[in-house]
Amino acid sequence: MRATHLQRKAIRIGGTAVRALIFDFDGVLADTEALHCAAFQATAASIGLTMARAEYFRCFLGLPDRECLDALCVRAGRQLTAAALDDLCARKRQEFARLLPAAQLYAGVADTLRRLHAHFVLAIASGAYRDEIEPILMRAQVRQLFAAVVGAEDVRAGKPAPDPFLRALEEIGGRAGTLTAAECVVIEDSPNGLAAARSAGMRCIGVTTHHEGAALAADAVIEHVNQLRVEDLQRLGPSTRASA
Repeated sequence: MRATHLQRKAIRIGGTAVRALIFDFDGVLADTEALHCAAFQATAASIGLTMARAEYFRCFLGLPDRECLDALCVRAGRQLTAAALDDLCARKRQEFARLLPAAQLYAGVADTLRRLHAHFVLAIASGAYRDEIEPILMRAQVRQLFAAVVGAEDVRAGKPAPDPFLRALEEIGGRAGTLTAAECVVIEDSPNGLAAARSAGMRCIGVTTHHEGAALAADAVIEHVNQLRVEDLQRLGPSTRASA
């Protein structure tokens, strides 16, 4: 199936055929950031720290759990051992698992993904764990649309490092034929994620779920994934790239 998609007529932007779309998950496909925030807040409270909702969205959005909790502790002057930080990460995972049944894709996203799947190889590269992502995809009956789902456990360094997107490229390239970074477009909602995409050599589209468009250094900006059309990709080109 994946090879068939690559053999279809290519969509071209900036002279380079777009063959793959790599999505962030939280805040792009799924309405889950508020749940992650609540899980972080409960975890912080368990050791006597606080995290304001506005602070989470301003400072920590897009960071993997470990980096987020480490930064929170450093800000509070707490020195945690690696083992203590491991325990804190495990607690946050437990808190999010409790909230996971309430998590779902944004309205209309499933249909949008099915439409895009007819033209491109699709993948996910997220700072969340796969067992936090895949149940939501399966409930929406769209897991089969993705050639790869890369989670926090699959890379050594999370965003803003390029590792998640490079790993996704490696997986879909190996399964569907040779792909290059220039043939991939990333859809992201956080400055950290967009920085990771640019470091990976990929063009990117920013989604203004939690940030104003001016804060998103992307080739193009949209308000919602449901606005993503083939025409958007045709208009996307080097001349529209915002400065990093």
